[in-house]
Amino acid sequence: EACTNSEVTLTGIAPWTGLTFVNNLNVAASSYTNNTSTVVAYWTTTGTRPIQYGSGTFESSVHITTPRTMPSVSMGACLQSPGQPGACLPADPISFTAASFGGSPLYEWVVFPAWQTTAASIANSTGASSNWTWTPASNAIGMYRLRLRVSTPCCGCSIPVYLDVPVCPNQCTCTGTYLQTCTPFTTGSTGST
Repeated sequence: EACTNSEVTLTGIAPWTGLTFVNNLNVAASSYTNNTSTVVAYWTTTGTRPIQYGSGTFESSVHITTPRTMPSVSMGACLQSPGQPGACLPADPISFTAASFGGSPLYEWVVFPAWQTTAASIANSTGASSNWTWTPASNAIGMYRLRLRVSTPCCGCSIPVYLDVPVCPNQCTCTGTYLQTCTPFTTGSTGST
């Protein structure tokens, strides 16, 4: 038995058929494939789900019995970069708040560069608090990504949710898909003296 929106680990003879794998590496990236012998999958609705695996198409089932709310997370206020509206300044603490869950939950927080995967984690924490603060390094620049998972005694680990966290130094405009480059402002004056 399992819950909706929860990680369900399955081990069998590949290939798997008809599963939705957990995106454990990034928003749209999973380390699991139809040819992996152990996979982590999830379902978003309750009911009995047939599992097909192996060349002989062995069939089993998973019973998804308990609805579970998806975790949600929000970013608190931070000192804003004048050169990049909506981006936080490096070396300034950024607070995050997750929706509270009953049943003694544990919250797993991971920050990594958005253009990489969770394997490139630069900060992480696991604990009972639904609030967490990350302070980017003083030389941080770019789009970072927060991954949150919530574990409860009843449902185990939730599927991860992700939140983009832009960080851009003061006196710069950050450009590029993931804000990886910084172009310094120019100063000057116009008019006559």
